[in-house]
Amino acid sequence: MNQKIIASIRNLGFSEKESKIYLACLELGAGSIQDIAVKAKVKRTTVYNFVEKLIQLGLVSQSQSGKRKLFIAESPEILEEIQKRNQNTLVESMPGLKKIFESEKFSTNFKYYRGKEGMKKIWLDALESKQKELLWTIAHEATTIILGKQFVEHYIEKVKEKGMHSKILRNYGQKNLHRYYSPETLKATNREARELPMNMKLKNSLLIYGNVVASFAPIEENYSFVIESKSFADTMRAFYEALWTMSKLLG
Repeated sequence: MNQKIIASIRNLGFSEKESKIYLACLELGAGSIQDIAVKAKVKRTTVYNFVEKLIQLGLVSQSQSGKRKLFIAESPEILEEIQKRNQNTLVESMPGLKKIFESEKFSTNFKYYRGKEGMKKIWLDALESKQKELLWTIAHEATTIILGKQFVEHYIEKVKEKGMHSKILRNYGQKNLHRYYSPETLKATNREARELPMNMKLKNSLLIYGNVVASFAPIEENYSFVIESKSFADTMRAFYEALWTMSKLLG
């Protein structure tokens, strides 16, 4: 049987066996269930199961020749009508489908990244968001080492230009890796910073904004992930504020 024709029929939503049965009917002109089964190389019982659907769709009709039931293929042009009906149904359903997609997309979303480019994308996505507050925990120097001092310093300047405000929690005694790390630069760049208690050391850095929570692993693991979920972001924001109140103000 012509595999290209079978593939074309399948593209309209038919199974492989349905496609073979219809093509067999076309090639036979008229045939019994047994004739169709042999031509299509499909089990006789399977032909019985699927030929009824083809009759309902108008692709096959049934007639009687003595005691024999014959099945006759109708014009392939009916396939064009089926394609048009499918297209019209899709067009009518598209607004509803888009609405479902958009609501699901922003209810909960998880993305995982490896390496520098993933980390950079997360930072830039936050910069392009409509949120005015960024909550950071800086647990290690990996971000500055991976992204580079120039990128981090430029980012801090862009955050200020956009009128965004940053709150930063640092681990106790963290090193100074870029010129905006010193407390004297905080107010001028729309930032507040606090230092966590000496006995509390975070392993992953975090960024929270809007409904988004991002996590950045230490440099030896070098991965990042983002969870977009209102309930999770609200929960993490509550933890963040609790840590903020028990931390020492810098600057």
